[in-house]
Amino acid sequence: MRACPIHLGHQAVLKKMIADVGQEQSLLFLGSSNRVLSFKYMFSFKERHDLAKRLFPELQILGLPDFGNDEEWLFNLDTQLKALGSSLESVTFYGGCHEDIVWFTERGLQTNITNRFSGEESPVISATQVRDALLEKRSLEGLVDPLLHEPVRELFEVAMGRLKGM
Repeated sequence: MRACPIHLGHQAVLKKMIADVGQEQSLLFLGSSNRVLSFKYMFSFKERHDLAKRLFPELQILGLPDFGNDEEWLFNLDTQLKALGSSLESVTFYGGCHEDIVWFTERGLQTNITNRFSGEESPVISATQVRDALLEKRSLEGLVDPLLHEPVRELFEVAMGRLKGM
């Protein structure tokens, strides 16, 4: 997941993963760790990492950069998993909708969806909604964990300053 920023849908996916496999077996890859800052990718890898750690202090978090094509991306992911003693074929990939994990399902890999659009397992949410609420100075209630309201707003202001300076 990119978690740009982390919202209640991401949180529901992570809670499900931890409940299913335990804290020690859980791993979060933050995608697009090498993206050039833009409105869609306004938080750095470190900022996203630190926000996730506020909610899940024991969770292992790694960065996953973008590549020119899906095969290179999957190869990099598999290389990182093998360095941790695992592989693409031996793990379950968790996501918030089919689109989030399509690369895995198309290859017959184990997946689990906590649907962030159904309103049943997670609030209906996307990071776009969160960024829009930040931009329009609306409440983050029902979008982001209350523990993150102020840190996300502060990081958003810093990010807007960075974007304006580009």
